[in-house]
This record gives sequence, structure tokens and C-alpha cells, in this order.
Amino acid sequence: MNNGIWKKAYVLIFITTLLVSISGISSAKVNVDYIINGERFSKKMRLSTDIAKVSTGIFRGSRASTNRRAFRVDNSPYAGRGLSKRQRRQASNKRAKTRVRLSATNLPSHLGIENTEVEWLITSSSGKKSRKVRGKFANVRLSPGTYSIKLRIGSYKKTTKVTIHKSRNNAQNISIATMLGLLNVSSSLNGAKNAKRIRWTAKNSAGKIIARGKGSKFRHLVPAGRYKVEAHYNEHTHGTSVIVRKGKIGSGMVKLPAGRIKISAYNKTLHEPMFSTTRWVIYNKQGHSVHQSKKHNLRLTLFPGRYVAKLTAKGKTIKKHFIVSSGRNAEVRVVVR
Repeated sequence: MNNGIWKKAYVLIFITTLLVSISGISSAKVNVDYIINGERFSKKMRLSTDIAKVSTGIFRGSRASTNRRAFRVDNSPYAGRGLSKRQRRQASNKRAKTRVRLSATNLPSHLGIENTEVEWLITSSSGKKSRKVRGKFANVRLSPGTYSIKLRIGSYKKTTKVTIHKSRNNAQNISIATMLGLLNVSSSLNGAKNAKRIRWTAKNSAGKIIARGKGSKFRHLVPAGRYKVEAHYNEHTHGTSVIVRKGKIGSGMVKLPAGRIKISAYNKTLHEPMFSTTRWVIYNKQGHSVHQSKKHNLRLTLFPGRYVAKLTAKGKTIKKHFIVSSGRNAEVRVVVR
């Protein structure tokens, strides 16, 4: 087939197989299907500069030259035709950046660390550009240069400086080995009705507060070391010392003073328990509700202090003041007449 026939014929080219050898794009082989005067022909051809021109629809003198849409072939001088300037610029910027894989190691599964708890802060050497990503493993694209990478998990922080090298095909791996553990402290009042109001503080060996919490338990990821954990409720403050080792759980318990109280409702006399519909609300001295119930009898564990029990029954509301002492049991009886 001579060049004259190529120039006059209507050529449709479909590249179905592209086998690229180590020597580069010029040694690749393709199957080329083309139609001339309604007849289909098929031929295996070596991809050279001329065939690359045909495949991208720019063979001089043919009708195929009107179709300028390019297919993507790396290293081809015609790759990227048919894209807008913005798309070509974005593709060029992406190719100029290096793929970087970030990974945090020494994170045992029993610590229960979630991906959302692992944060990476990447800052350029100039300090003008920074970005955040989350996850134990993260993939980013960075321009060649020097960066500061900070890993933060809970109160644990570690910063390293790295140099990103230019690489189009190979990813650069950056791994940071952690030295952290889990600080897990509970109170002796996990079953107390107002235990959710306990406030926690954790201090490192230098006496600096590194974390705060609220509730019946305290859980926080920290660097390996010794910590003082304190539980606060109203004017009461009690603490314990806990050692956390790398990859381990440092457990402890804070004993808080408390007393047990039994509250009962009676109908007319103390010999007739109340069985009709009742509603209890227990308030502390600040006027905050610490417990609500529709039971006739209550058994509660409360912090020492003054409380008010408000009973609503038979259309009446009765209030009863009582005191809870540490380590003592007490009983409150309310009679509805």
C-alpha cells in the first residue's frame, strides 16, 4: 500500500493492543484496523513516529487529520492533544510532583486507635504552604523539596524533616515509628448516677496538663511515660499515678468518696408502701438534677454533700432534704398524706 492511497482513503484507526517493551515506546507493537472504500483490513505494525501520528489522528493529508482527539501515551510527543490548557497544566503539575506514602508504625490493634485519630501536618520549608491528612497510612503528591512532617496522635507528637526527590514513576516512602501508649483510668463510682459530672486532668512528669476529659472514665493516647491523673467533682479532688509504656495500656483507678442512700415513698403511714404512680427527681446543692426515676424505691451511690429529693405522687409534690456522707449508708423516707 503506497502513500497515495493513504492520503485519499478514509481511514478509521482503532488501537486494540499496546505492548510496550523495555526499550521504550518506539519498539511497541499494535494491531491496526483500518477501512478503505468499505473494506476492513487488519495489520500488526510497529509503533514508530509515523504510526503514532496516525494513531493520534494527525496523519498529513488524510481525513483522519480532522479528528484531533488524542489517546494517552506516556513519552509520546503527541500525548495530551485534545485537552484544554487548564487540563494540560494540571496534568503537567501532577507529573512534576512525587507520590509520597506516609505510614505510622508501632500502633498495636489493642490500643484501639482509629484512622481519624492519626493526623499528619505537612509544611514546606518556606512555611507558606501546609496541608493536613488523616489516617495510619496516607498518600499525597508533593513537589520536590524539603518539608517538615508532624505526626500527631492524641497527645503524642513527633516531627521529622524530609527531602522529597523528583520521581515520576516511583513513590517515596516515609515511615515514622511511634512511642506511645494508652492512658486508661476509671473511678470507683462508675455506677454512680452523677459520675458523668466527673472532670479529669492528666499531667506529665513536668506537671504540665496534657489532656482533659469528662465522664466516669478517662481514656487518652499519650507518649510513653509517667502521668498523674486527677478526678474532680465539686470540691473533691483525688488522683493516682500511672505508668504508660510503649504500645501498652496504662490502667489505674481513682477512689472517690461516696455514700449509699435508700429513698422510699409511703402512703399515709410508714407501714404502707406507695404503689401508685410516682416520680422522683434528685438535686444536688447546686440545683442540678443528678437522677430521675419512676420507681417507688431508689438505691443510689452519691458523692458526699447535700441533696434534695422531690417526689410527685397523687397530685402532690413533696421535697425532702438529706445529706450523704463518705463511706456511710443512709435512708430517706417520704410519706404522702
